[in-house]
Amino acid sequence: MPAARLPRLDLPGSVAATVLLCLSFTPSLLPRSWFVQGVVGGLCAATGYALGCLPRLVLPRWRAGGRAWSLFASAAVPSTILAACQGWRWQQQVSAMVGVDGPSAMTWVGALPTAAAVFAALLAVAGLVRRGGRATFPVREHRPSPAGLALRDGRPAPVGLAPRNLRSAPVRLAPPGRWSGTTGLIPEGRWSGTAGLALRGRWSGTTGLALRGRRHPAAATLVVLALLVCMQPLGALSTLLDSRVTDLAAPAEATRSGSPASLVPWATLGREGRAFVTGALAVRHARPPIRVYVGLRTASTSKERARLAVAELQRTGAFARQVLCLVIPTGSGWIDEPTLAALEDTFDGDTAVAAIQYSALPSWLSLAAEPERAETAAGDLIDEVRRGWSAMPATTRPKLLVYGHSLGARAVQAPFGSVDRLLDEVDGALISGPPSTGPLRERLLAGRSPASTEIAPALPGRPDIRFATGLAGLSTAGGTAYPRVVFLQHATDPVVWWSPGLLSHRPDWLRERRGDGVLPQVRWWPIVTFWQVSGDLLTAQDVPAGHGHRYGAEAGAAWRLLTGTGWSSWTRQERLPPGPGGDAIGGAWSSASR
Repeated sequence: MPAARLPRLDLPGSVAATVLLCLSFTPSLLPRSWFVQGVVGGLCAATGYALGCLPRLVLPRWRAGGRAWSLFASAAVPSTILAACQGWRWQQQVSAMVGVDGPSAMTWVGALPTAAAVFAALLAVAGLVRRGGRATFPVREHRPSPAGLALRDGRPAPVGLAPRNLRSAPVRLAPPGRWSGTTGLIPEGRWSGTAGLALRGRWSGTTGLALRGRRHPAAATLVVLALLVCMQPLGALSTLLDSRVTDLAAPAEATRSGSPASLVPWATLGREGRAFVTGALAVRHARPPIRVYVGLRTASTSKERARLAVAELQRTGAFARQVLCLVIPTGSGWIDEPTLAALEDTFDGDTAVAAIQYSALPSWLSLAAEPERAETAAGDLIDEVRRGWSAMPATTRPKLLVYGHSLGARAVQAPFGSVDRLLDEVDGALISGPPSTGPLRERLLAGRSPASTEIAPALPGRPDIRFATGLAGLSTAGGTAYPRVVFLQHATDPVVWWSPGLLSHRPDWLRERRGDGVLPQVRWWPIVTFWQVSGDLLTAQDVPAGHGHRYGAEAGAAWRLLTGTGWSSWTRQERLPPGPGGDAIGGAWSSASR
């Protein structure tokens, strides 16, 4: 960076940015590519720069000299290079633990330019927002300042009235500034009109606010448009995303929604619904599995979709099957295919699975913008199904299970309020990859044994509830009782361990012994760990089964444990396609889009 441009940056901010950039190369839960590392590093640097600039609020006129910048550069450059080299070594270790190839040294070099580009882009956006905000919503300065008279040509000049809405503005000495009118006050600016206030700039009209030399109507327009867009409902976007259908053909089997015999028209099933009802058609079972899915556009309300799902279950004879499983999809409507296929394989097709769609937005956006929709859909589906199921004789009705993954794992906990009520109303629940805000999970973790960890908690007196991080936790060896609620949470799943609290608070899972697949060198750093785990969300599906946000490898064992069918010689791994895409539809998609 040319020396003439260095003073435009803040030295304390640059120091803080460099420290956080170097810390961003430390390991986290999953391997990071050079691009993800660059994005994480740029976000850390930008956050550090913003915090480092806070002293300017107290000392606005202080500026670092050339010697200070030279000392900073002589320390920052080698420190950043060393951090990047050590970060590459750590990524090789993390990749080996997960079972994937680590980034090459040639590509890893691109992490630093990417971080610099992200940092520069964020600074530019921040400057644009700042200027646009000031132009749209002028801020009147009321900083205490010494009283005095303005000067005209070095001599005192009469002080007139300020604009009506600024009469309480402090009187300041004109220099540094220039007086060229008859009335007004000039805080750090130039006056060239008849009434107004210039803030660090030149006033070029009779009303308004100048920002560093000129107005910014374009920036103001962008700010207004952004605010209007943010205030618009997301229903239209959800409908648009749901309309992205594939070229799949409608199923011919009467046991599938969308078939000619179905009450759910094929045209109303979106991308994820069509993928689900046409899944595993080539697999042969003793009985054809029932798959019911009511799309977002099939009915206008969640209650109507739930009632239609019950009618579809009755049409297909679902209440005569051995198992009836209610599924809460992710925000986009996606359902983890290997997990449901494992249930169908466990009971040789004598199953019925039902789901209703509540959104087509990515889970993170659905959770942030409309969190109640997932919980409402879960409650409606469970209530409507239980109304008919509970009226059946206990000896002839199917086992009623509930299943949720990711955002669906959070939503499936909400209707019950407590674990005891869940156990009273259903026969079992499989909750995989639950976000940290799940209500039942939070209460259970709060009551865990002090000798256990947050990653693998032990619940005294609750053999009916099991937390498992892998296949080892799903065993019934040693006479262990069969649980009725199973939480699957990988130690390397960022969806489970991400939370806003990572910005300023070290969680228990980083105070305790690290879980399987996590390097001992993983540490909590304020701000940095938050952005690192956020970056891990982007690749949570791009790892082999048994790591990250992929639970298909444990699904078969979990279902057998929940239903008391025990272990068998069949293994789910034999049915998993090779490569990262085997555990999810479009495995290359990030979990953030689910």
